[in-house]
Amino acid sequence: MGRLNCSACALALEPAEVRTEKVIMLAEAYTIFGALFLGGTWVIYEWGSPIAIEAGDVFNRIFSAAISVVICCNLFLALWSCILWITAIVYGSRGDFVYNARDLIQFCNHLMWMTYFSVTFGCGLALYLNLRSNLIDLLVILIFVGIVIIRGMSIMCELQLSVSPLATYHQPSWIKLFTHPRFILSSKTREELRGKAVVESEYIQFKANFRQIKKELDSTPDSGICILLRTAAKNLNRPDYDISKFETNLAEDWFNEVEELKHRSVECLAKYMPMRLAEEVHKLVGDIEVGVSVRGIS
Repeated sequence: MGRLNCSACALALEPAEVRTEKVIMLAEAYTIFGALFLGGTWVIYEWGSPIAIEAGDVFNRIFSAAISVVICCNLFLALWSCILWITAIVYGSRGDFVYNARDLIQFCNHLMWMTYFSVTFGCGLALYLNLRSNLIDLLVILIFVGIVIIRGMSIMCELQLSVSPLATYHQPSWIKLFTHPRFILSSKTREELRGKAVVESEYIQFKANFRQIKKELDSTPDSGICILLRTAAKNLNRPDYDISKFETNLAEDWFNEVEELKHRSVECLAKYMPMRLAEEVHKLVGDIEVGVSVRGIS
């Protein structure tokens, strides 16, 4: 699974209007970046091209290749993201649009990363060719540029890690080597990242479960406890099992709402239903305590 693929899965759990709006904003950001950054790329080309020609055929070819990659990435990022933008406006109301658009979103993200790496290399080469005659000036500028790039990358990567460790975990290794090298070079930090990714994955799974519960609450006259029991049975691969007797058992002790089960232990729930079902119900109800309401999930 790619980084944007898992992000698309999480985004697909948002309400339809929020989901559509976010995809449109994402496509708009890619389009604007691709179009406007082309001007910066051209400035670097105009600034470095004359000195690259003077430096010799090898430097000229390397610099031209790097800038050509940047220009192509800029142009096609603007093109494909514009198509995504238009498509999201027209078809964004479809329930499966975000999931089906995941590959195009991921491709635009890869183009943006290619732009970043290529323009960094091209800018560094242009700085070297223009300032190589003065070693002190060259070192000062390279140190300044290095600090800006490394510090900016560090802040951005920490933000990404804090808001979505699952997306970071599924980043391609060649990107992670530049963005989060410690998760590539150390087994201890890899396990740390994997643990954070598992936590977010479980949260997304819980959110998907309760989204399904809400859908059933809105479409059927069954009680919340009935739907909760049915969902737990489905999670245990027993979708056709008759759970009405367990609902009756709970009702006999005046447990009529899901919220009334929030602070009940597995052992308590097992008095009314099989142990495995009680454990699954306890796990689902426990998610309510971290802010996901059975009746009010977004």
